[in-house]
Amino acid sequence: MEILCVMRTIVQGYFGPQPGDIVEYLGCSKEQRNWGNNDWPYMCIVGGKYMVEEIEVHSSHTKLRLRGIVGRFNSVCFQKR
Repeated sequence: MEILCVMRTIVQGYFGPQPGDIVEYLGCSKEQRNWGNNDWPYMCIVGGKYMVEEIEVHSSHTKLRLRGIVGRFNSVCFQKR
């Protein structure tokens, strides 16, 4: 996430995966899962590719919902392809 300062006002922008993007699962630690009460992506395979259905941007993390998979997962466990 980039942070811009415009006339002493901090403006934050989200530049991560968007709905329709393909992401690769990188694996997920217990701490990454627990941050923000995310779901455990036990059904995802490391290196597997998934389509982002929805994003939920919070102040310090982003949750992804993947097409065909139930749950909301920490975006740091995935990499945009």
